Order: sequence, then C-alpha cells, then structure tokens
Amino acid sequence: MAQSDFERMQELIELLNHCRYEYYDLCKLPPTVPDEEYDKLMQELAALQTKTQIYMSNTLKYVIKMCILQVVVVELSSMRSMSF
Repeated sequence: MAQSDFERMQELIELLNHCRYEYYDLCKLPPTVPDEEYDKLMQELAALQTKTQIYMSNTLKYVIKMCILQVVVVELSSMRSMSF
C-alpha cells in the first residue's frame, strides 16, 4: 500500500525533530543525518505542506525554538559590546 502524503509528512516531522534533538539538545557531532540530506528532507516536507495545505504544529516547535535562540544570541552580542 502506498504511503499517503499525510503519513509521509508525519514520518518526516518525526525524523527531522529527532535530528534536531540530537544536534541541538545532545550536541551530537557529526550529525546522524548530513546537512545536505536534512535540507532535502525539509524541502520535501515544505513541498508536501504546500501541496496538501496541511501545516503540522510539530514543525512550529523548532521555528519558535530557533527564534528564541536568535534573540538570546543578539542579546548576548549586545552585552559583550557594553562596557561595565
């Protein structure tokens, strides 16, 4: 039986979240999935989301986490330039 788009999206999200967990939370280097393959998986997920118009919330966890990390990095960078 062929895998549905929805099932494939769930599979991709699970795999990508696992890769993110290993890389960002466990600091596993080298990554289990090479960057090039990870990018292809992300592109496949984005294409399926566009095709089906289904945007699964699990993908938002990563986006929010990365936005928070960027804010922290910017704040730390500004603090370094300050003289006390």
